[in-house]
Amino acid sequence: MKKIILVCFFVISIFLINLVNAEILVSEAGVEYESRILDVLNNNTFVPIIIELNEFSDAEARDLLSMFDEENIKDIAIHNLTNSIGVDMTEDAFFELIQDERVDKVYYDIPMFTSSKKQNIVNKILILMILFIIILTLYLKNKKRGKK
Repeated sequence: MKKIILVCFFVISIFLINLVNAEILVSEAGVEYESRILDVLNNNTFVPIIIELNEFSDAEARDLLSMFDEENIKDIAIHNLTNSIGVDMTEDAFFELIQDERVDKVYYDIPMFTSSKKQNIVNKILILMILFIIILTLYLKNKKRGKK
């Protein structure tokens, strides 16, 4: 029984990791970025991203953002706590960004609430995993009571 539980948990974990994992690409300037940013830009005008700088400061973040036209960026948030910048960018601005040597990494900013099919699948699997853990816990408690 324990082997079956471990195998099921392992298979579901691998599935989840592959479902949400993105390939890391590197620009000519050495900036690392997630491949799914390009996927989002294929279907949208703007892509929400998180930018990590090599040396973060509020002034450096503002200086970096000042090189973009207002029509190419929106919803700017400078996060001093996490030393990152959140912004929505157009494709042209993104390709200009990843050539800037002040930038270290760029991540796709995953929306917390989405109605995409992939997110719905992940949510259903997580619910099933929680139910599985609850049922397993109840089963093990009942098994212990039966031995006493």
